[in-house]
Amino acid sequence: MNKNILYITCILFAFISCVKEEDEIFSNSADIRAEKLNDKCQEALTNATKGWIMQYFPNTELYGGYNLYMNFTEEDVEMRHESDFSKSEISKYSMRSDNSSVLSFDTYNSILHQYSDPGKDGVGYGGDFEFVIKNVTDDYIILKGVKGGDFIFMNRIPDEMTREEYFDKLKELNTIIPRITSEIYWYLISDQDTLFLRINKNERNFLASGSNDFSNSESVSIVPTVNGVQFNPPLFLNNKSFDSFTLENKSKLISDNKEISAEIIGESMGDFFSKTINKGIISLIQEKIDTSDKFKTTYDKILASVQSKNRTLTQLTLQSNSTYGNILFIETVTNTNRKTQGFLLFENNQISKSEIALNFKGFENGYDEKIPDLKNGKNYYDSFDGIAELTKILSSKFTLSTSNPLNPGTIRFTDANDNSIWFEASVN
Repeated sequence: MNKNILYITCILFAFISCVKEEDEIFSNSADIRAEKLNDKCQEALTNATKGWIMQYFPNTELYGGYNLYMNFTEEDVEMRHESDFSKSEISKYSMRSDNSSVLSFDTYNSILHQYSDPGKDGVGYGGDFEFVIKNVTDDYIILKGVKGGDFIFMNRIPDEMTREEYFDKLKELNTIIPRITSEIYWYLISDQDTLFLRINKNERNFLASGSNDFSNSESVSIVPTVNGVQFNPPLFLNNKSFDSFTLENKSKLISDNKEISAEIIGESMGDFFSKTINKGIISLIQEKIDTSDKFKTTYDKILASVQSKNRTLTQLTLQSNSTYGNILFIETVTNTNRKTQGFLLFENNQISKSEIALNFKGFENGYDEKIPDLKNGKNYYDSFDGIAELTKILSSKFTLSTSNPLNPGTIRFTDANDNSIWFEASVN
């Protein structure tokens, strides 16, 4: 079944490169052909017992794609948005012939029209609600926005799947796509050449460049599929186009282009850690994160000590400070909401693509008790059980790994000298 979906996805983008402007033919002939295509399209739409998934791209230069569920009757369409498939809206749709076949969602439905409404700025997302029908089969339909000109793809949900199974697969695949705030790089690799990909300022929109200098990059949109992801427009490397990819072993994306092999991988965990500690935070708060017994014992000591002083641990993070460099940042809050933050100074060295070394600097180099944050850090070290022990655990060489290489939400640190000591940290 997944192979069929994969085959259909390949056909969709193969078709894009072949689509030409409408033939300049006599209008009567065009109207007849348009009416026949309208009939064929409506028959396909209404015959799908499980409904359709529309891969909607409001503006591929600025925004990503979204999966909209649609189920058609002769006059009505039920819509659901991937952000919450449990909620639905029903509205009207129509077909018309204006020298071409047009599918129009011309009565308001917030699930789709949120992208086509002009908004307060008169532009909004810049999406379409009317589409020229370019190609129709029983399993897929290719549309093109009347106003914006972006291609829109519709995939029929296979009869052997339930809607819920299809929705769950889309949700699962969405987790591999980096967030807007992420600094993650993706690399499209083919024949030893590389295309660099970085998340743009809007969700599911990437910048693509031949190097890590994105000043001359191009914008591409991405949308999750039940097998992997799909780019619109396609990515190009060495004059080859790559559009749909299948997720393999939850670690990389394999191109569906049969002419040439290519894959998308995430950046190494060593590079990711170095970038994250400089621009984000790596949280050691262990509420729902797995960890080794030794680290958990130390962490539990810290919690118990903080609670014994009528405080709550709110932050325990590795991050960078513009003045002091890499630090272990500690923050606790009293019952009256009084916050106390302290810094402990650390050195960080990236050894390889998968290994880093951390080292607590102590209270000689760079320490100044006149600076409140540093003084508070020493007080935490001296007066709170577990903090000094934690600095010893952190002062080691670590092998880094993650369960989601394409979009790491956590990093696992395994002591390179003692693999029984490990902990996971969340990334923000």
